[in-house]
Amino acid sequence: MPAETLKRTNALLVGFLESMEAAPASSVTLEQLTEVASALAEMAGALGYYLLARDPVVAAEIQRYRGNLSALQAALHQAERNFLAERARLSRDRQQLEAAAAWNAGPCRR
Repeated sequence: MPAETLKRTNALLVGFLESMEAAPASSVTLEQLTEVASALAEMAGALGYYLLARDPVVAAEIQRYRGNLSALQAALHQAERNFLAERARLSRDRQQLEAAAAWNAGPCRR
């Protein structure tokens, strides 16, 4: 069936998005990202064929795919914001630890 790659990619994207919602983005593995990137690359190569198809099943899967891509984009933007906030927090903590260590090692300490 011509829509199998679309269905497989949509199922993969839905599973990936659900796992991102269920756990922090930092729990996403390199293997998961590689699998999603590979599926998206495969779809990029086949999308022209699918867009020319006049099959209503393919059309419905393309609509799902577009929706999944929008959801993936939103999830990745949120993950980026979360990572930037975490990096800022870690930087603040590091600065506080460095200041405490400098104070502790200072000439006023006996």
